[in-house]
Amino acid sequence: MKGRLNALFLVGRIGTVVFGFHFGLQYGRALWGDRDIWWTPMAMAIPLQETRQTFNLFVSGELLQNHIERGSLSATDSKGRSYPVAADDIKVRINNWYKIKASFLHFAVFAEILLGGSIACLIMGTIELFKKRKNPNLPQPEI
Repeated sequence: MKGRLNALFLVGRIGTVVFGFHFGLQYGRALWGDRDIWWTPMAMAIPLQETRQTFNLFVSGELLQNHIERGSLSATDSKGRSYPVAADDIKVRINNWYKIKASFLHFAVFAEILLGGSIACLIMGTIELFKKRKNPNLPQPEI
């Protein structure tokens, strides 16, 4: 039975590779991921009225929505004609990077917990392996 691995060492070795890779992947995506691809697509842009819970936009110290309701904002079209800005003219795209980053870090925490358990198993299995090599009279595990 010489040369056989014990269960703790085997679980620790496999778990360290699998969960270490998963932790590194999720943590790396959270730190160095592409922040610019998580914007709301223009086709799904949100009307200004639906953004009140997320943010407020002020123009000259007054809410943009109040300017729109009063008709105090104007824009110029491609032919140079001025027209009042309506609520339908304004669309909002939101960057969802922070929500995505939080989900990456959430999964990285679980992978890190499993990685820590795997490293503990690896260390205990390695210690057990060396103890048995020093004292060959100890019973060898059957795997």
